[in-house]
Amino acid sequence: MEKIKVPEIRLEGFEGEWKRCDLEHIAIVNPKENLPDVFEYVDLESVVATKMIFHRTENKNTAPSRAQRLAKKGDIFFQTVRPYQKNNFLFEGADNPFVFSTGYAQIRTEVNGKFLLNVLQSATFVNDVIANCKGTGYPAINPNDLAVLPFYIPVDEIEQKAIGEYFDNLDTLITNAEDRHIKLLALKKSLLQKMFPQEGENVPRIRFEGFEGEWEKKKIGDLYECNNERNVNTNIGFDRTISIATMNYKEEGNGASSDSLANYKILRLGDIAFEGHTNKEFLYGRFVLNDIGDGIMSPRFSALRPRDLLPIHFWKYYIHHEPVMRRILVNSTKAGTMMNELDIDNFLEQVIYVPNCDEQKAIGDYFTNLDTLIEAQEQKITKLQQMKSALLQKMFV
Repeated sequence: MEKIKVPEIRLEGFEGEWKRCDLEHIAIVNPKENLPDVFEYVDLESVVATKMIFHRTENKNTAPSRAQRLAKKGDIFFQTVRPYQKNNFLFEGADNPFVFSTGYAQIRTEVNGKFLLNVLQSATFVNDVIANCKGTGYPAINPNDLAVLPFYIPVDEIEQKAIGEYFDNLDTLITNAEDRHIKLLALKKSLLQKMFPQEGENVPRIRFEGFEGEWEKKKIGDLYECNNERNVNTNIGFDRTISIATMNYKEEGNGASSDSLANYKILRLGDIAFEGHTNKEFLYGRFVLNDIGDGIMSPRFSALRPRDLLPIHFWKYYIHHEPVMRRILVNSTKAGTMMNELDIDNFLEQVIYVPNCDEQKAIGDYFTNLDTLIEAQEQKITKLQQMKSALLQKMFV
């Protein structure tokens, strides 16, 4: 006996079996339209996870040949190339005409568009699409094959609309959480620029109330010294090996032999390590402060230890802040084959400006709290995305 086709989770007040259908019976796939002379063009990089992130103005005579899908309010654009990315979009209208790339299948549907978009985003449907793709590097499905893939929808149009609105509201929650996360990151970036003195200055542009006067000019060597403490005659094992890139403990073993354990450097709480790999943000490598506890690290990294007790959270941000450290690192690093090397003696002679300990603590605490907000927002986004993924599995047949 065939199993009745109903979703595992259903909105209250709806019942009855869902019906089997396909796109060619409920939609026109790739309708033909005459293009306007000027339009906004949407290519395959323009849509990410059901959101349009950019578009560009094109003229019909000079636009790419793949600009052919003239959008109408309510159309769904399904990414036929690499469909596993799920970069699909419901066009809800605009003042200017929009034209999409032929990398999308244009679906002009008779059913609720918000509902159908989520059917097309469901793992069941996407896996079916992938199974019917051709090609390896850029797997793609032919729009004619897409049009005949089966799926299930409620008979009741009111249920279709209710499901569509439910996921639309969930998407709004996700978007709002992502926007807040972006704003928090932008705030942090701005404040890192303004709460530390810029090059040639000895006071920050923004300061907490109650603090005044110039920051004190100091050699780094007045505050830190070279740390060469080795793991010989200690009981610190490989399970306490610190990853400098992430400042977390690695899994036990770490691929190294036990014979090398004694040569590992000990990194104490508050110590600083120089991670010499460069990228667009850190052109000369970067410093990372150990705020997780005692451990060991590869002897290839340079390490520094504070001469006196310093507010850890302040130095975590100050020593890691590229605008502050750029000039210093230009003067005290040597380019290596895999990563830059730190000239410790030269580095310790470099000069920085430092506030008193009370102001250090206030700045460190502020950025720590801000990072806590950012992390909480990241976790909220992850939970909402996981919730949506689970519901896409359980609210559709």
